[in-house]
Amino acid sequence: MKLLLWVKKLLGLLKMNKGYTGRKLDEYTWIPKSKTYLREYREFLKICYDVQKRDGSFNDRTVGAEMVKRRAIVDRDNTAESYIEKYDSQTIGNQSYVSNARMMIRICRWLGWMTIGDAKATFVLTPYGINLTSFEGAFPAKIADLDEYSFVEAAFAKMKFYSVNDSPQYRNPRFKQRIFLNMLKVLSLFDHCSHYELVVSAFILKDERNHKEYKKVIGRVKRLKDHKITIGKALAELNLDCNNKSSVTGVYDGPKVMLSFARQLGLVENIPVSKETSPEIYEEYSLMYKDSGHIKPHGIKFVSSLTDIGKDFVEKYSKRKIIWFDELDDKLNESALLVYLNKSKKSLDVSKIGIELKDAIANLSKKDFIKKNGDYIKLSIETDFDLFQDVPFESRIYVIGILRKIDKEFLSSYNLIVERMKLRELFVNKNNFKIGDCIYCAVPSCKIYSQMSNQYGASDRFADRVCPMDIIQVSEKGEIIIEEDKCINCMLCVGRCPFSALSINEGKLRLKKSDNYLSIEYSQKIKETENLISQKGVVNNIQINTVAKIINLFESKISVPGHELKKDQFYVLVRNYFRGFGFEAAYSGSGGMKTRSDVTLLKPYIITSEVKSPAEGPINLKAVRQAFHAAVQQGTQLTLAIGDTTHKGAIEEEEKFRKVAPQVKICLLEIKYLFFLYLVRNILKISAEDINNLLMNNPGYFTKEKIEKFVKHKSAQINLKEAVIKEIIKELHSI
Repeated sequence: MKLLLWVKKLLGLLKMNKGYTGRKLDEYTWIPKSKTYLREYREFLKICYDVQKRDGSFNDRTVGAEMVKRRAIVDRDNTAESYIEKYDSQTIGNQSYVSNARMMIRICRWLGWMTIGDAKATFVLTPYGINLTSFEGAFPAKIADLDEYSFVEAAFAKMKFYSVNDSPQYRNPRFKQRIFLNMLKVLSLFDHCSHYELVVSAFILKDERNHKEYKKVIGRVKRLKDHKITIGKALAELNLDCNNKSSVTGVYDGPKVMLSFARQLGLVENIPVSKETSPEIYEEYSLMYKDSGHIKPHGIKFVSSLTDIGKDFVEKYSKRKIIWFDELDDKLNESALLVYLNKSKKSLDVSKIGIELKDAIANLSKKDFIKKNGDYIKLSIETDFDLFQDVPFESRIYVIGILRKIDKEFLSSYNLIVERMKLRELFVNKNNFKIGDCIYCAVPSCKIYSQMSNQYGASDRFADRVCPMDIIQVSEKGEIIIEEDKCINCMLCVGRCPFSALSINEGKLRLKKSDNYLSIEYSQKIKETENLISQKGVVNNIQINTVAKIINLFESKISVPGHELKKDQFYVLVRNYFRGFGFEAAYSGSGGMKTRSDVTLLKPYIITSEVKSPAEGPINLKAVRQAFHAAVQQGTQLTLAIGDTTHKGAIEEEEKFRKVAPQVKICLLEIKYLFFLYLVRNILKISAEDINNLLMNNPGYFTKEKIEKFVKHKSAQINLKEAVIKEIIKELHSI
């Protein structure tokens, strides 16, 4: 019997976590003891970004070494070089500057400021992290009306713990909780708490959606407050030995780090604990910490309490619906629709959705965060979904693919157009076809960007529209019909017709139609169109000596007093000109979109913009600020302010920004110059890379002189004849 009792006792002791290593301790949200000064994190991100720009990515060793060189880590007895040399022969775990960087990298990853890079054991900054590198001075800083505090507050509200270790093999999928928010939620339920009360509640929580688990951890704090158990027994329930110093101090680190961040954000305040100043609180913790090993009552110097700002923070962010990765994995269609609604912030007409999503829609209609009105569903509260924070790196590409699939197959306007067109037959006489004839393409390239619509769907307003005025229509017989009187001379449809069937003559758009027809089924029509384009299609070049005339006529049409080109029309125009250079571009700045950028270039370079239509006025001082804000939000280095004309104040404002934030290039680009480059793009073989380099190297007000220099440079690259170069430059100066 004694032997049996001894064995049971031994097994009980073995169950206790006698040793402590955060890597293996998978029952807790263990936060490594790291630096907690928020301004220091901003400066750390700047160092990471500099190393990333130099090397393509960074890791704890390269960033740690750079921190030493910049004296961000100081050893008074050594220079930067001798300090690194001192630790060179040590193992990685004993290289203090590497450990410093590693701990900060982990915090930044959980905050969504950096993520795993392409190469093994490397990292890169996310757009959120790049945003923060723009701020200077004391925390929180401001740039114009951009507030660093709001960026950081939102990051902590969505902060999710998934792994203490950098290696994916240590990722623990059981943890699905917003640790910072849940810590503050525990504080909101009690007048005050010590670090260890948070350890046995918020930091032990695995899945915040599990109401039973949540009730259990809150109940544990209530039992502590009612003195039904001591903190030592509460830890024992979690297989932690309060007599083991490493375990006790290890789990203490998490609340210590998070509460430090919370205090800097004004969400939490400290209440000093002493026998003289707060006898009631002192007595409370004397009882709570009785017989708790290394945790002594006199060791409690203060407890934490939520401020009014903290209470507002908890109320605001607790209301939001979180879409977790396992929901995407297990309920793919339902979650994809939620993500779609979250992106669009608009009602979704379920009657136009494919049958594949009917079950998902039925389930969504039962949720308390979805409103249903007839055939329409929409979000009733905000949702949070962040591919950088919520989704493990290894699965990110998969998730992005799913979202694009949903847009492509079910939610794109192009799909609805094709369905409607299937109801009729289209005609073409392939035998008598010749260049210059309109064959009524299955998907008319003069009207529709089929690929762009497929790719972006509802995240790009009027994604498939070529003509800014939308004056090209398809009749029920499949014929192309153009409202010629509304043409603004933009040349977009002319440049996209593969058969040169469209032309502009004296400001009038003309379409040459064929008189010969042969009936073909719609499915066959698509194939025949592709065959004809591959066999006989040409790229429509513009005669050089007409360029200035075309642009000047265009300028006169878009700025007629009282009839100036409006926002939607002008933004589509700008987006489509950039598509002509090979950019994947989106009209991203319409109502309901989350981005500040009006027209966003997505690939192969990310460029943001603030666009001013002729109806909205010239590029002004405010437009420059908004262009800068768009760049900061997206984490880009190049941003544009685009319009018909430019106010003098905008030029002066850009010069100010160039001095205070030189890392962001702001280019003031008038539409006539963008149009000029579009018209000569085929002659000069202008690529997206050329446009990116041209704009990046010429911040400020964009002039004819800058374009002339570019024309000469490109002409030399492609060995263009001198006579052609002179003619292009002559047309440029005739605008």
